[in-house]
Amino acid sequence: MERPPSPPPEVSRELFLEWRDARRGHTPAEVMTNPYWCWLLGSGESAWSANERFGGPSSYGGNPLWSAERFGQSTTALPDGRSLLVAGEHEDHYDPDFFIYNDVAVLHPDGRVEILGFPAEVFPPTDFHSATLAGPGLVLIGNLGYPEQRQAGRTQILVVDPDTWNVRKQASVGEGPGWIHGHEALAEEGSIRVRGGEVWTDTEAGLVENFDEWRLHLEGWRWERLTRRKVTVLELLREDGEANQLFEMSLWEFSRSIPDELGEHLPEGGAGDSVRAELKRSLRGVKPGDPEAYRRRFQPEGVTHRELPETEEHRERRIEVGGILVRYHEDMFSVRMTIEGELPDGIVERLREDLKAKLERIEEVPYRVRRLR
Repeated sequence: MERPPSPPPEVSRELFLEWRDARRGHTPAEVMTNPYWCWLLGSGESAWSANERFGGPSSYGGNPLWSAERFGQSTTALPDGRSLLVAGEHEDHYDPDFFIYNDVAVLHPDGRVEILGFPAEVFPPTDFHSATLAGPGLVLIGNLGYPEQRQAGRTQILVVDPDTWNVRKQASVGEGPGWIHGHEALAEEGSIRVRGGEVWTDTEAGLVENFDEWRLHLEGWRWERLTRRKVTVLELLREDGEANQLFEMSLWEFSRSIPDELGEHLPEGGAGDSVRAELKRSLRGVKPGDPEAYRRRFQPEGVTHRELPETEEHRERRIEVGGILVRYHEDMFSVRMTIEGELPDGIVERLREDLKAKLERIEEVPYRVRRLR
């Protein structure tokens, strides 16, 4: 992979050390433009690589690096040709360079770059929001944010004026989606429609999928709930509170098929056998307590169903029961079963008990079920 071009002469080690760290503005719309950050924005160089290039200090026990590589950042093209890159996060919470930003990068048509910082009390650290150009300016809806920021039942709304760079927190009334993030927002006449994403709750479940749609009326900043879909979400967790081993079991299942899948590509004997053996060792995984139950965990017995093609969603399987979509999604600590529609209570109970019984045979530990919706 070709390395990004070297920094321009003005990006010296002294300048790098001055601007290495992520930071907040001290005043609203504080100009924080500097050659190092502009180079990161334009070159594709990662902050980690730049730190290595300049021999910078480790972030462990220190400060996170300022980074242009972000998740949950919005990009908005303005009618005058400017583009706005707003906030977002770098890395995950366990990484020393994790940081949720509250800045705006302005890309001008002539190639100029401005980077504006804000105090957190004016512009809270924000990620996975939506950004919609509307009458009042750029309307930012939603946020995942740091755990201490989140307020169940409230929806964060910020309004950015791209001419003055005034940022204001906007209160709203009515039944809104709650602490939502990762959603879609569509501008309509005098309003913004919101759908999809996830909502943070102050329950044990934490994040739950959003199935409904809302409209934010800009006059009066009033929420209107547009749908109330019939959806059942059940979550199955180990009784002991430990992480499940379903992913490790998938490695075990995959490792058993390696010789067949690679047989036509690897020679028999010698080096071919060595490669196969090494692959099997590296992907050994964990054998399920009941391998057949593992393979059929999403094929409910006693319930007529049709298996549906897999999607790009990681670790998700889908079936159809009586014309109703049933989705299974695995993560480290739980398996969620989502029924998108109305099924008879008896069918829901069979689906639940079939999955619970199989998971208990697979992992050989008791499971419990909680209803999220």
